[in-house]
Amino acid sequence: MINYQELLTVVRFGVVGLATSAIGYIIYLLITYFGVSPILTMSLMYLIGTILSFIGNKKFVFQDIRSSRKTLLQFAFIYFLGYLINYLLLWYGTGQWGYSHQVVQGVAILIVAGFTFICLRLFVFVVRGTE
Repeated sequence: MINYQELLTVVRFGVVGLATSAIGYIIYLLITYFGVSPILTMSLMYLIGTILSFIGNKKFVFQDIRSSRKTLLQFAFIYFLGYLINYLLLWYGTGQWGYSHQVVQGVAILIVAGFTFICLRLFVFVVRGTE
């Protein structure tokens, strides 16, 4: 049986994620085009994206009305882990495996998005009644 509420949550997560990722990726490509290091650019864009993502996920995706420092810290920790995954993929993908940073970063966005959704749902914005 399909849980339509959870499906709607996934769709909203996709909308927020696509919007922030698409804008962030375009800015990433522009900044790296002008010679800035891909790792430095990704780090800056990840920080900005995390702030925008927290606002979008808390209010729109998971509709969490709690005002909690704990929620913010958990969210930041999940996104820090996502940053490490992104960093390692970009570092290995370009430096060790020889792929272009544009392709690696595009794939990394998808991998990190899946990771963060699962972690946010399980550990930060827990479905009521399962806490």
